[in-house]
Amino acid sequence: MAATTTFEPPHKTSVFRSLEAFEAALATYEQETMSKFVASMKEKAFGQKIIKFSPQQKIYWELKHVPYDGIPFSLHGTKTYICHLGPDKNIRHKERYHARKKQQALDDHACMARPHHTKKRDCPAHVTAYQVVRFPAFKITDKSKSKRRQMSAALKKAIQTDASKVEAVVEYHTRFPDTREHQYHPTSGEAAGRCEPIDPRVRDKIVELALSGVSKAADIRQHLATYVAEELFCGEQPPPKTRRRFNPTQQDIWNVMARVKARTRGSNNDEADTQSTCSGLPQSTCSDLPQSTCSPQSICDDPPQRTRQRISKLHTECASLIQELADRISCLQDEEKLETLIGQLTNILEDMKKHIRNEKTRPNPKTRTPKKRKSDMVDLPVKAVPQKQMKDQCAEILERRM
Repeated sequence: MAATTTFEPPHKTSVFRSLEAFEAALATYEQETMSKFVASMKEKAFGQKIIKFSPQQKIYWELKHVPYDGIPFSLHGTKTYICHLGPDKNIRHKERYHARKKQQALDDHACMARPHHTKKRDCPAHVTAYQVVRFPAFKITDKSKSKRRQMSAALKKAIQTDASKVEAVVEYHTRFPDTREHQYHPTSGEAAGRCEPIDPRVRDKIVELALSGVSKAADIRQHLATYVAEELFCGEQPPPKTRRRFNPTQQDIWNVMARVKARTRGSNNDEADTQSTCSGLPQSTCSDLPQSTCSPQSICDDPPQRTRQRISKLHTECASLIQELADRISCLQDEEKLETLIGQLTNILEDMKKHIRNEKTRPNPKTRTPKKRKSDMVDLPVKAVPQKQMKDQCAEILERRM
């Protein structure tokens, strides 16, 4: 089921002097084996160029993909990549999402639950990169445990005395899997080409063309064919048309164009508002405005119609919960509980302010301004009181006071 291709990476460990060299080799391996790997787990220290040594760090002499050569090293971090058709890491989230959609379809007949499809095939192929720091000045020729223990102690002492004087070399060790390690999906032929994701360079070219004004998918496909043949594979044999990585389908192009349009819709409106605002101001005044005022990228994107509908439903649910909370607070008589609740609500409010960009203050719909209140009073019908009746009422009030 899983056939081999022309590229057969060696089973031995590959060593790279920089993270960029490792990523370039991984991209070449993906391109030649018609595969794709995505990051699954990354330690925080992996890829950092500024490395701090500590005497408490463990000293290694060999690991699974770092063979023994007599030079001690410390493990700085690891990063694991899995096949993009590997196990589904978000299966629980997807189950809850589809259960919620199914319930919405039962409650609201206008909402239809779509069938669940996933590209995941539980492929076990993976790549693990190790970032190690080697100390060639402490190399040994004897592999005995006593010699290794003695040299490790000398290395830790040197680091504790002055780590800047210790010679250190950063390396990245990994092993690219054989194509036979991929399972449950094709690895060669047209079927494998259709499973490939779009190359990032091709995706960026689609975005560039869409922003430049090209609005038809057919025109973008012609530009992409020229771009792949003349720039990506200049002087080489271009890949066959069956490879989706370099020849995306029309649906792929539409999807990228739709995302570009959704991102730029709100930005265009804000740019027009900004230009109209700055048109009556001096150039120096407009240039002194904050970046968030003059830059359209700082404005929240206008979401698509379906997203707006979902957001509207979420707004309704939040308002319902807030109303129920307000009704129950009036019945709460515990002073300590009320103080705790005030702190929790304050934290929620501060957290929401951090997540809302360009927050605008809106007047309370239940509070009217004095002008509005005055206008409301003017519109009310006024009943005229006869002058004689007013005099009689005033005289009666004065007699009572006397």
